[in-house]
Amino acid sequence: MMNRRIESVRTANLKLTPTSAEVLIAVRLASELHNPEFRGRLMGPRCRYASTVEVAFPIQPLERLTDRVWACRVVIPEPNWWDLTSPFLYQGPIELWQDGRLIEQVDISHGSRVLDIGPKGLTLNGKPIPLRGICRSFWFEEELLQLRREGFSCVLAPAESMGLCESADRVGMFVMARFASSDAMKSFDCGGHNPSMVGFLVAQDLLDRPEWPDHDAFLRILASTPLLEKRRTELARLLGARDMSSWRTGACCNGIELHRLPSKPLPEWAAFVACSEELLPRLDAIALPKLLLRKAGSPEREPIVQAGILGHIDEPATSPDTGR
Repeated sequence: MMNRRIESVRTANLKLTPTSAEVLIAVRLASELHNPEFRGRLMGPRCRYASTVEVAFPIQPLERLTDRVWACRVVIPEPNWWDLTSPFLYQGPIELWQDGRLIEQVDISHGSRVLDIGPKGLTLNGKPIPLRGICRSFWFEEELLQLRREGFSCVLAPAESMGLCESADRVGMFVMARFASSDAMKSFDCGGHNPSMVGFLVAQDLLDRPEWPDHDAFLRILASTPLLEKRRTELARLLGARDMSSWRTGACCNGIELHRLPSKPLPEWAAFVACSEELLPRLDAIALPKLLLRKAGSPEREPIVQAGILGHIDEPATSPDTGR
């Protein structure tokens, strides 16, 4: 099997307005390469629910960020933004050349959107988005389409399932990665930027591990969070640095799953907490927004609509990782 020269490719919006999108493409090589050349293009917009006229936008090499990370960019005039109703994507090949020879090619996909979370809840492209979620450990694209028709907007899945985000990108469905063990963190790799990736949910018990929060795997996860990839200099630190303080303030999509009152302050990167409705009244002292976890089979109740409630996730009655 041929050794891959491109280790990973990440995309991020350097600039996003209704009139222009400047997309950063950071290519990480498996090893240092002398004078690499990058070619390629993004083509779009493409959307499952709309007929579009596709245009090819060539990539433009920028600069070397680290020994193995190189930056390129693509400028897209009047971009179509990704959202849950119209999940527009721009897709195409990134080619690695050296001495006039094509060394390797990878296909990438990018969706431009602005995601934020604050005291009033979650917003997508400036509009409030209440989460209505369900647990799944595996899915086919047709299943996501059916969940979408039933009114669901988010799938809570084990971190091991994140390779399925590409189908959620196309369908228009949020995906949240759930970390229940340190083993899942060590093996996790979310790859490039998926617009469907809304954030990460970390089990409360993991915070008590002696290696926390200096766990290299979790730093790598934070570096992959779409909301963190805002500016080129930040991206360089994210891809190469190990100083968590340099991006704490940007980790606004990551949450803690609480099953009891916390015995110590929550980490600064936590932007929300997930809890049961029974625990909710005891968490008034925690100012972060709340995501409610509801057990399947419980009596039907109207969703709680109030400030500070992100929405709810329907869980299976047994294990959160059983999927169905």
